[in-house]
Amino acid sequence: MKRIVFGLSLSTAVAYLVGGVTARDLDGRYANSPLKPWFDHLASGRGLCCSMADGESVADS
Repeated sequence: MKRIVFGLSLSTAVAYLVGGVTARDLDGRYANSPLKPWFDHLASGRGLCCSMADGESVADS
């Protein structure tokens, strides 16, 4: 039982540490990507899907 509790505690701690990692473009390397216009024009039947900075997607159904 102690091993299970320890494993769950360790898993929770690792999840909190890893969950705090965010992706950033610190040096601006990807600000002028040649693929940006392509992503901006991706669309589904309901509208644009990939032009939002926060990665919103449109569900086709």
